[in-house]
Amino acid sequence: MVGKPTLSAGGIAAFIFWKHRSIVKTVLIRPARPFDFCVFAVLAHKIGWPPGRQYNCHGWGTDRNEQRNHCAEKKAVFDYLDSNAAAFAGLGDSIFHFAELGMQEFESVELMTSLLGDAGFVIEREVSGFPTAFIASYGSGSPVIAIHTEYDANPKNSQQPGVPEQSEIEPGAPGHCEGHNVNATVMISAAPSIKYQIDASGLTGTIRIIGAPAEEQLLSRPYFVRDGHFDDVDVAFHDHVDSEFKSDYGLMQTAVVSAESIFHGGRTGARRQGAVEGSRRA
Repeated sequence: MVGKPTLSAGGIAAFIFWKHRSIVKTVLIRPARPFDFCVFAVLAHKIGWPPGRQYNCHGWGTDRNEQRNHCAEKKAVFDYLDSNAAAFAGLGDSIFHFAELGMQEFESVELMTSLLGDAGFVIEREVSGFPTAFIASYGSGSPVIAIHTEYDANPKNSQQPGVPEQSEIEPGAPGHCEGHNVNATVMISAAPSIKYQIDASGLTGTIRIIGAPAEEQLLSRPYFVRDGHFDDVDVAFHDHVDSEFKSDYGLMQTAVVSAESIFHGGRTGARRQGAVEGSRRA
């Protein structure tokens, strides 16, 4: 890219996810698996961010401190995150201790949506018929930036925070062994940060926060796609803790959906197998 491009709302979203690594490390002092933050980003051309290179307001660079000082918009986002880091860490701790299984994430969703509502987002609940799914929206026009993640715990994975060996809080209870409390914290703290800069800089664009319950059962997001919640999205971010700090982009993984198969019929197959075994013995 030549010259000095204009910072878009999409670009700010990308910067926020990069910055969140330090905040997530703060949260992860307490959960048992100290993973770094990883965001899977599908970057639309509106951002203009080629893979493997870091964008700044004066072109392309690699030094993060240099980038931080390059434009007032980006610095304002960083300062907002820094000033609210303790509150974001508290959100992560709360979801960690709620430790709610898929389709039962009621306290987690109530806390997240109340924070987003207080920040000025319009909340849509029970999206696609899921009682703990939600969409929080702010802004108008293009680009439409979707940030989506999960917040369900895993069964029988209760764990004392900050303890490297197995130490259950409640024997047999659910727990956040996969770090979904951190995923949710990154998503929710990114939202008001982007909104703050949209308002401060008069940027156009729409932020759409999509809360996806029951990720471990592979339930909700296929129905979000079916119902058109991503049809007008220009950029979709998904964050997840990982063993290294990185971003992937493009079409990734495999589309999967949970299903149960029920077979109806008699025992013909069993009788046939018995007849075969009987003939072999004869």
